[in-house]
Amino acid sequence: MTLKSDIQAISESFPEMPVNDIRRLRTIAYRLQELNVDYCNRDLTSGEENKKKVLRSDAEEIAKRNNITVELQSDPRGFPIKVMGTKHSNSFINEGWGLGI
Repeated sequence: MTLKSDIQAISESFPEMPVNDIRRLRTIAYRLQELNVDYCNRDLTSGEENKKKVLRSDAEEIAKRNNITVELQSDPRGFPIKVMGTKHSNSFINEGWGLGI
């Protein structure tokens, strides 16, 4: 997906979420994806493990600020972040499907 389509998809499901937070989540997702691929091929260094912890913490902070939940995936074949809501009308997102970033 492109940045524009990611922003559009998330904005439609979470209209109250600022675009800057969507962009930041997308950046976090790309960085986590790189680390997930690296981990699939080799052990991560301690620096990479720390980076992954910081990225996870950043994603969780954004989620808390926007009253949503995020699931962070480690399988490099899928989306690294799944965004799920708590208070909007798209029920499939609230039932565990979420939006992948």
